[in-house]
Amino acid sequence: MLSSKWSYRKIRKLVWSKFHKRACLFQMRVAKALFEERKDVVSVAATGMGKTLSFWIPLLMALEENQDKIIIVITPLNILGKQNVDLLKRVGISGVAIDASNSSDATFKEVEAGQHRVIVVNPEILMEVGGHFEKLWKKSHFTSKLLYIVFDEGHCISEWSEFRNQYKHVGSLRYLIPDMVPFYVTSATLPTATLADVSDILQLRSPRLIFRSNNRPTIAIAVHRIQHTMSSFEDLDFLIPRDIAETGNAPPKFLVFFDDRKEAENAAKHLQNLLPDHLRDKVKHFHSVMSDTYRDKQFKALGYGDLFGLCVTDSFGMGLDLPDIAIVVQWRAPKSIIAVWQRFGRAARGDDREGFAILLAEPSHFDEDREKARLAADKRRERAAKKRKSGKPATDPPAKRRTTSNKGSEHQLVPTSNEDQQEQEGRDQDEAETKMAVLDPAVDDLINAGARKLNCRRRVINLVFRNDERG
Repeated sequence: MLSSKWSYRKIRKLVWSKFHKRACLFQMRVAKALFEERKDVVSVAATGMGKTLSFWIPLLMALEENQDKIIIVITPLNILGKQNVDLLKRVGISGVAIDASNSSDATFKEVEAGQHRVIVVNPEILMEVGGHFEKLWKKSHFTSKLLYIVFDEGHCISEWSEFRNQYKHVGSLRYLIPDMVPFYVTSATLPTATLADVSDILQLRSPRLIFRSNNRPTIAIAVHRIQHTMSSFEDLDFLIPRDIAETGNAPPKFLVFFDDRKEAENAAKHLQNLLPDHLRDKVKHFHSVMSDTYRDKQFKALGYGDLFGLCVTDSFGMGLDLPDIAIVVQWRAPKSIIAVWQRFGRAARGDDREGFAILLAEPSHFDEDREKARLAADKRRERAAKKRKSGKPATDPPAKRRTTSNKGSEHQLVPTSNEDQQEQEGRDQDEAETKMAVLDPAVDDLINAGARKLNCRRRVINLVFRNDERG
């Protein structure tokens, strides 16, 4: 292949001529491995560090050599596909984002005819049995044009395969396309175990590993205990300034992530109720049940500053590029450290921006509260054993609860009003629900970094993702 003539200087010049961006060494190493060496590639870099640009550089190199080539980008979120196609259109590269709305004979006739250099698609359409792609794989005039296949947000191949079943089967592409077509897997979050799983599913062949640190030093990380009943969402009140009705000043732009759609909706309603009537449409919710049109509209509204913030699920999360999100909140401890760092990575993506990432965790996940609960349980068992021996009922009076005295740190039994008792019962119910959840050990360490003498919560991130080795 004549590709040996591609020096870093020449690649930088080509990228600048198209995207008016200076390609970094990380991006150029990816390009040379894919284009010159025809190697499978796995790349890791922090959110907002230019992984998407690396998708296009080898294609630009092929087109510069007058090669008739196309690439396929597999994305977990349809909105990411539209974002990529819009970017390519501005630089004169034809692309198509295929989803349920346009997965038609007409669209695939265009694809087969080579009208688009970039095809962005979700795994469900790509791997549909009897679908359009199954037919395309059998047509050599199409498969011979394949330059490489990109797996965007590659951690999803492992993390989401339980509820996005087609991710389990994407590795079968190895047997459907020409053997020389390399796979390019990229993500900000590929810890060792996840990378091993992804490599196994995709049957990667001695991939070139091109890793950078995924640390985001411009994002300050905090963890706080949820203080109020979780169904009230009062712990989110800090997002809306108390004097907003008088000043009219917009709060810092924010995202609040939830693992439950209903909670996202209810939290948005709560925040709306903190706003004066004429501003209540400045906070919205955003999740997978909404139409693509609605989600695209709200994404753009947040970007333009027409919204103060969104209450979202992962349907917003990965890859979406807004430069000025000032605050990201994670409501409740999520199942994995990958989810935490992906969501926190939405903050401060623009140049010279700084942001805050806050995990609001259930009290039952804190070591201090666990120890209190353990001691209380031991005392209850001890009292119950004594009462059984004495023949007395093993129950406490219902109108009393355990609380902390204002005079000291000892726990005392004090009378409560019906209102206080109902609030405590609500907290107890919330706590009972979360005690059953099994935390990712890394999330557990993130929450309890101070108590476990890890000194800095960022150290947990750096250890999990081996940032000390990745530079």
